[in-house]
Amino acid sequence: MTNKLNSKQISSLLEALIYTPHWYGETNADNESLEAIETWGDIAYVALQKLTDALDSTSRAPRTNGSSIEIRDAVREQIDVLEEIIQEGD
Repeated sequence: MTNKLNSKQISSLLEALIYTPHWYGETNADNESLEAIETWGDIAYVALQKLTDALDSTSRAPRTNGSSIEIRDAVREQIDVLEEIIQEGD
């Protein structure tokens, strides 16, 4: 038996381990926020890479294959959500 964490558990663990970045106004806490932003950026990079890998893996599947269509749709949906989040911050 393996003890794998599900995505919700992993998210909770990351949130508990990594400081939530906020601007406090020229304090040492701002330095912690900068470090947290870098860490969250690294996590986002890995997440985008995994989504890209998933999308690439479906390129070898027939376009009519049901599971590959679901995977492509799911990846595109997640990418759309990330784009919305990024654009809201600009």
